Amino acid sequence: MSNEMTHKLKDFDTHNYQLALQHHRSNRLEQAEKVYRQLLKNQPEQPEVLYGLGLLEQQRGQSHAAEKMFQAVLRIDPMSFKAWFSLGNLCQERSQWSEAIEAYYQALSIRPEEAAIQNNLGQALEQVGNWEAAIACYQTALSLQPACTAATINLSKLLKSQGYVNAFDIFDTLISRFCISPEEIFHQVESQVENTIGIQAFAHHRQQAEQSLLAGSENYTLDEIYTELGQRLNLSQKQTEMLKATEIAAELENAIGIRENLEKVEANDLLISDMYLPEVVLQRMLKKVGLSKPIRLLVSAKGKRSGRMWQQVIKNHKIAQHTGDNAHSDVKMAQQHGIKAHLYQAAQLSSVESCLYRIGAKHLAKSIRKTRLGNHFNPPEAQDFYNCFIQGNLALLTIFSAYLLYQAEQQNIEQYLFSSRDCYHLHTLFTQIVQRCGYAVQAEYFYTSRLARVNGSQSYLNYISALFNQVEKSAIVDLVGTGCSLSYLLNKLNQISDQSNQASNRAFSPTLIFLHQTQLNRVNQMYQGVEKVNHTFSLIPDIPHNLNIDALEILNYIRQPMVRDVVLGSEISNSANPHSYKPIFLANSTPENILTFISSTEPIVQDFSREITPTLIAELRYEVDPQALSQLAITLYSQLCQNGALLSYFMPFHTDENKQIEQEISSMLTNSVLTL
Repeated sequence: MSNEMTHKLKDFDTHNYQLALQHHRSNRLEQAEKVYRQLLKNQPEQPEVLYGLGLLEQQRGQSHAAEKMFQAVLRIDPMSFKAWFSLGNLCQERSQWSEAIEAYYQALSIRPEEAAIQNNLGQALEQVGNWEAAIACYQTALSLQPACTAATINLSKLLKSQGYVNAFDIFDTLISRFCISPEEIFHQVESQVENTIGIQAFAHHRQQAEQSLLAGSENYTLDEIYTELGQRLNLSQKQTEMLKATEIAAELENAIGIRENLEKVEANDLLISDMYLPEVVLQRMLKKVGLSKPIRLLVSAKGKRSGRMWQQVIKNHKIAQHTGDNAHSDVKMAQQHGIKAHLYQAAQLSSVESCLYRIGAKHLAKSIRKTRLGNHFNPPEAQDFYNCFIQGNLALLTIFSAYLLYQAEQQNIEQYLFSSRDCYHLHTLFTQIVQRCGYAVQAEYFYTSRLARVNGSQSYLNYISALFNQVEKSAIVDLVGTGCSLSYLLNKLNQISDQSNQASNRAFSPTLIFLHQTQLNRVNQMYQGVEKVNHTFSLIPDIPHNLNIDALEILNYIRQPMVRDVVLGSEISNSANPHSYKPIFLANSTPENILTFISSTEPIVQDFSREITPTLIAELRYEVDPQALSQLAITLYSQLCQNGALLSYFMPFHTDENKQIEQEISSMLTNSVLTL
């Protein structure tokens, strides 16, 4: 930048420029123009003012005046990306396609990673009939900004109009196996037929039969594999057909959908696969995972890998892009035949799933993976949130559930009271586990909060007493907390009980169990003098104080507001059950953008809970090394607590709400008449 330009910028009247922008943004165009013109009188070559005036003239429909302003900006600053972009848009409005294309290319030379320019350039190129270049622009826009709706719509329309289709691999692109590997399918068949047919080591023989065909044939089918297998094992036709049907049934049972790519498939797209399964079976698998659109299938044993399949594809089809999981077959070979290719590898085990698999929690790893692949969200920050929710939060809640089962046995706990809001998802999950696995412990959703525990009414105290009196031994469950407000509540209950002098009264001394019991000095100081509950357990031990422990609460947000108190049904008009307690909620202050984020968490938990089987829980409890499981829980929790992107999005609201609640509680405690 020249000294002269630097001097001009220093002298620039920023106050009046901001005033002009305020008028402009509020659509007060006359006032904005007046300020812009006054600024230009004092400094006629100020590019920001000229640019603003150009936009204003464009809004008014004065295209020639607008062009004059944009050209003036470019004479002063030829590297003004926004002036080139706006000039391109102006030319496009006037159907001056060649001029628009030139302006967009100039803008891209300055800002090559702007999706909006790529999209608009694509539109201009489309108008002059340069279809290939237009498609490339839309595709580039989407690679830069996957949630660019305009580019998605423009690309889809153009591809259809020009007869283009997208191509997809099937396995680990649209469909994956719950059991992960095809070899596991063979072992599942083996476990089913070993006793009925008496075949030993079926999985080994099945792989050997396929290998013998793979060495000598470009194409082979499942029928040919089983013909080879039948000859090797001297099987009857009936036995061979039964084995083949069992394998097909296992493939169908294990088929899970990859939502991210299934949503991209359009009618008449091409599905290309190196696969021995018959097309009719592949169609049934695709239908099972929700793909109902009419598609075209091309299937061979190794045609993609050798390249011969791609020769056939380019001869008969116009492919916009192929997506697949194999770097050689789906990308390298496709590109060698002039096809744009995208490598998709999200079907592989994630780092969390790999850790679970490595320590022996294979069923949990598979269930987390199925849930992850079955959900996909836009924009990218939403996807980041749900990745943390599924791979971090759901894994932790499941491990914590196994810990609760262990503690129930060790402490003879008959009833768990799950703290409302934070433990909503945990309660859903634990209830499914108890019901499916036949555990005797009860799981109650417990209406509570720090506010209710400190300042609850007599009705609230009666509600708590009733919960404790249901069984001999209860435990209160919370995700993250100090235990101070719970201790305060129990002290209050016991003091009232002592004062009543009734022989039937018993002390309330439930166990407290946390996923992570914290030690926060500011909270401990608020509850000075409160006798802490001694019978307390925590899955996560004390961790470094520099971690943000709010992450778990954030991931377990629900639409239900905080509980302030409860009221007996008899006190509510038209109550269906006068003997039950109803919660009184605070007004819901959660911002709409956060409510949008958390709207899908409940159905995700419901879907995931259906994957919880007695085998999964038994594996966690009796087969996985407890120390390895505990260390993984600590690692997951620590990583969530260090996730800056997740925390930065939610923390402003979370911090404000927390501050307000703590101020109210502090005031309550100061004015409390409870003798401690």
